[in-house]
Amino acid sequence: GGSFNTMAESLRNIISQINTSAGHVAASSEELTASVEQASVATEQITKEMEEISNSAEVQNNEVASGAKLIGEVTRNIQCVADNASEVSASSLYTKQKANEGEQLVEQTVTQMQSIHHSVSQ
Repeated sequence: GGSFNTMAESLRNIISQINTSAGHVAASSEELTASVEQASVATEQITKEMEEISNSAEVQNNEVASGAKLIGEVTRNIQCVADNASEVSASSLYTKQKANEGEQLVEQTVTQMQSIHHSVSQ
């Protein structure tokens, strides 16, 4: 009978240790599950932040493209104004030359009229 009792006591101790170990495994499993859930939440948050960064980068890229397009338009307009200014300058120079020629013709006409007047007066 004594060996049977010793064996039964030994089995109880083993079962108790198994229960304790099972409790530790269950607690560790719960902690691991909680850690996985936290990691999952963190991963989702990182994914959302990456999407926001991507969207912000896309918005900035679009704004830069818009700015570049606007700068191109302004540059073309400035070139147009410069071309028009060159044309106006050339026209002004031509007009000045024609005015000088006209002034010379008027002076020649006045000189000829004075010459005619002298001839007629004598």
